[in-house]
Amino acid sequence: GERTENMRDIGRVAQVTIVGLALWSGVLGLGAVQAAPEVPTISIDEVRVGQKGYGLTVFSGTEPERFEVEVLGVMRNVNPDASFILVKLLGAKVEKTGVAAGMSGSPVYFEGRLAGAVAFGWPVAEDAVGGVTPISAMRNLPLLPLDASVAGTASASRQGSPILGLAEIAQATPPLDLLERKLRALVPRSGFDGTSPSIAWSAAGFGTETLDVFRRGLGSVTPSGSSTVGVESLIPGGAISAVLVDGDYRVAATGTVTDRSGDRVLAFGHPFLGLGPVRVPMAPAEVVTVFASQYNSFKIANFGPIVGAIDQDRQSAIQGRIGATAPMFPFTIKIRGDREGDVQVRVAAVPEVAAGMVGGAAISALESTTYSGGPQSIDLWARFRLKGYPELEVRQTFDGVIAGGQAASHLLSIADYLLQNDIEPVEIQSIEAEVTQRGIARAATLEAARADRYQVEAGERVHIDLDFVARRGAPFRKSLDLELPKNLPVGRYSILIGDGASVDAARLQIEPRDPKTVAQAIDQMRGYHTRRELVAVGVFAGAGLAVDGVPMPQLPSSIRSMFGPVAGPGNPSAAAPLRSVATVLRVEPQADPIAGLVRIDLEVRKSSGEGQLGRQR
Repeated sequence: GERTENMRDIGRVAQVTIVGLALWSGVLGLGAVQAAPEVPTISIDEVRVGQKGYGLTVFSGTEPERFEVEVLGVMRNVNPDASFILVKLLGAKVEKTGVAAGMSGSPVYFEGRLAGAVAFGWPVAEDAVGGVTPISAMRNLPLLPLDASVAGTASASRQGSPILGLAEIAQATPPLDLLERKLRALVPRSGFDGTSPSIAWSAAGFGTETLDVFRRGLGSVTPSGSSTVGVESLIPGGAISAVLVDGDYRVAATGTVTDRSGDRVLAFGHPFLGLGPVRVPMAPAEVVTVFASQYNSFKIANFGPIVGAIDQDRQSAIQGRIGATAPMFPFTIKIRGDREGDVQVRVAAVPEVAAGMVGGAAISALESTTYSGGPQSIDLWARFRLKGYPELEVRQTFDGVIAGGQAASHLLSIADYLLQNDIEPVEIQSIEAEVTQRGIARAATLEAARADRYQVEAGERVHIDLDFVARRGAPFRKSLDLELPKNLPVGRYSILIGDGASVDAARLQIEPRDPKTVAQAIDQMRGYHTRRELVAVGVFAGAGLAVDGVPMPQLPSSIRSMFGPVAGPGNPSAAAPLRSVATVLRVEPQADPIAGLVRIDLEVRKSSGEGQLGRQR
């Protein structure tokens, strides 16, 4: 019947029946065999309007099925070096679904020859029309160089800038849409405006709230499970997944295999992340069903164990190799509090991707183990182990109804800075995080401060009263005794007092630091304070420089001139001027978090001892 005819087509045209399990015998240790010859192809110049052919894709299970196509026309040089064949999809299944997400890469044949891969379709279109990427462009991928400059990751030259800078990380109030913004950058571009690339994003293990964030960022994410499907299903028309997260949570993008030769697989017919040479884990997939939708139909798929790696991610296709490896780093999250649980995942070590996956795993761990919304307080501890650099240990406290999202975004922003910094490539070897969650917001707000006097001398001790208001509680007062520096110049002297995160952020505004090495950036983040610390910083005017990211205050003009011109657009590595100096005076740990920042202005007068000495002289 129909099943028999499908298999005849696959065997006759794609020549996969002579391959089967035997083609992978080298991988499975069953002995050597001769690989099948490449499938004959038809060029875009030979395709004509009205020509009929067929394609192969999986609608259920792992066996590719046939659908009919008819050529509507050829679009040449739509993008530089990019042309497409426009086809109408025919048959009961495809006419109902159109070009479903997950069909990217479905091979299309004319006259028994491979023409290319279905790559995109038009959502909400009445007819099932799709764009086909010519096979000639796809088969060029093996000729392109592989970039080994950064083992297992995209080249440093292709990295972008981190979403948040060091000063914003210090403030520890990341925007709630940070994860969504990071995910949105992963959506591949299609051939035409208004079209939709036909890959199917899928996720397993995540909670409802996290999945909603993924959908807003990626456009569509379907539920997924695990499968035992093996490498034998990686044949033309079979389902294939690019895996970004594996373990307790799983994230992948699923499409279709277009062509295969030996251990080499071509798929998708368009870029995945558009990174060029890359290392992304690759797995076979099993299609559960195709869900028809008036907006955008999609395949629901379970992906199997990792069996290889994608090593090219180009405009025309992705290329994977069976048996190759792609680096992943472990990310462990321990939840402590009213309920406890541990989450363990492995994240693909791709700089543009990894931080978003870290943030998604963190917020889902909170959601699935306890809860991610409602009034709460979260103490976050994390350790980043980095290859070739000192490990980075960070702590921070978040309080209120958005504490869970902020804690996850804080981890995301740190990972993103490390991986996307424009100083030096960084390889994360592992991340450990522990989240202690309490079901009540605890932060007290610092509202005012008063000093026992406002005219002082250098080296004196000043008594300061701080007024707080507890959340849903009564006001209370704390006192702080500060010893002023002995070398204070005469003039105005300001004291900033507040929670550690707010003070750190203010200090970086006063005394900007622009690290010139990753080690300097790590030291800076390691020195950030938390909201469970009351920090006092003194600020006074003093000309100085920041040299290689290190503040050098109160420099004489003769010394400042030795460093040459200040930094600017044409001289970014030179010294940057400092107009003020900020010095930490006191750090006091707090039982509960605090929030707020106040300033006290003092007038430093010439000391009486100094005046008497002048009279004696």
